[in-house]
Amino acid sequence: MEVSGVDHIIFWAVLRYIYGHSLNDVGWEKESINLIDAADRFGVTTLKIETKVRHLKYCKFTVDNVVDTFLYADSKQCALLKEGAMNFILDNAADILETDAFKNMLGTTNNPLVLQVVDTKRYL
Repeated sequence: MEVSGVDHIIFWAVLRYIYGHSLNDVGWEKESINLIDAADRFGVTTLKIETKVRHLKYCKFTVDNVVDTFLYADSKQCALLKEGAMNFILDNAADILETDAFKNMLGTTNNPLVLQVVDTKRYL
């Protein structure tokens, strides 16, 4: 049987989780977003929650990736991941305001984050 749109390694990780709750051999830095997507797609809520927690633990926010991570978390209703990204953005507002990703976000979203960051910038 073929499952389209999901890498076979990610699909097997979902199956292993469903039948044994094992996530020991997942490469978190590389695969956590794919695993969140798969858990969301297949309705495995506990896996989605656990993967978001592990993403925060093993994957580091950077000035270059945090805006994309924030937008991703917002689109997937990942409140914990979104909050972590927002805190990083607010803590590093001076640098992040200068990135192309943040400038692009200004024109594409009506998110309160933009107002918070701009408001925080006034006090830097």
